[in-house]
Amino acid sequence: MTIKDIIDSWKEEIESINIRGYARKIESIDFFQMNQYYTGHPQLTYCYKVNFNFQDSIPPTNPCVEITLESGEIKKNKENWHHELQRRFILKFGTPIETSQYGDIKFQNEICDYMVDQGYRFIIQFYLPGVISKLREDKIEQILNI
Repeated sequence: MTIKDIIDSWKEEIESINIRGYARKIESIDFFQMNQYYTGHPQLTYCYKVNFNFQDSIPPTNPCVEITLESGEIKKNKENWHHELQRRFILKFGTPIETSQYGDIKFQNEICDYMVDQGYRFIIQFYLPGVISKLREDKIEQILNI
């Protein structure tokens, strides 16, 4: 399994979340190996950061962002969508050690350092060997439970 395979599977999973008709598409994905930017840190050799940039969002720094009033149901569906996104990835990465009200979730384990749901993008900083090990464990468990 390659880094691209993992990111593609996460993209599919994110786009499959549908809360009463509210779903989101990813417009672009940026990813890089952390040791390219932070040299001299051997622990970052297999550490990657991926940004899933959503199609339906404009970064909050854009001066053209319009403020609209949403019905309670639409707002609730959006909130539930973000909760479901975070829930699914917490299941993948383990118990968080810290969660902020702004969407920052810290793990700092062998699988993931942190993830951030910023609304217009979803960021994950993870360790490829840890993710692959977890995927293998999950697959073996699935096979044994059949």
